[in-house]
Amino acid sequence: MIFDRILGKESMGGADIKLFFVTGLYLGLLGNLLNLIASCIMGLFFAALSSKARSGNEDPSLIPFGPAIAAGTWFCLLFGEGIITWYTGFF
Repeated sequence: MIFDRILGKESMGGADIKLFFVTGLYLGLLGNLLNLIASCIMGLFFAALSSKARSGNEDPSLIPFGPAIAAGTWFCLLFGEGIITWYTGFF
């Protein structure tokens, strides 16, 4: 909501928020925070790849975030517990 106020337009759709909510029920709080970070990194990667493949008539500001959330969730399911254990070991 803060980012929406800064940009003056909708930055994340309602379905993305609902998808993060459901994955958070399964992954837990720390797993979902890792999922958010991984999804944002993968989303930037997908956006960089798709910007070159887009034709001139498509709106460049419309990039779907759902595939990045799905890829981030798979990443967290496979490697998340080890990363969280490693990171929380510093404290």
